[in-house]
Amino acid sequence: MTRPVQPFAKPWRLIQQSDCFEIQDSAGIQLCCLVFEDDPARRTFTKRLSKDDARRMARQVLRLPELIRIARGLDPAEA
Repeated sequence: MTRPVQPFAKPWRLIQQSDCFEIQDSAGIQLCCLVFEDDPARRTFTKRLSKDDARRMARQVLRLPELIRIARGLDPAEA
């Protein structure tokens, strides 16, 4: 009997694409996509993040499971 895949299974991965940072769970399911624009003129028009801002936000999203465990009072090393 195969074990069902848990949604949002750890570890989460940060993958850089040409115009976005994608966060996937261990099954390869896309959890989040942060789109960025390198050109400042286009960024103003499209209202997208800079590449650095998108990378920073993506790293914070990766920390969400850890932050939830801390908020619940669980030891981050145990979960």
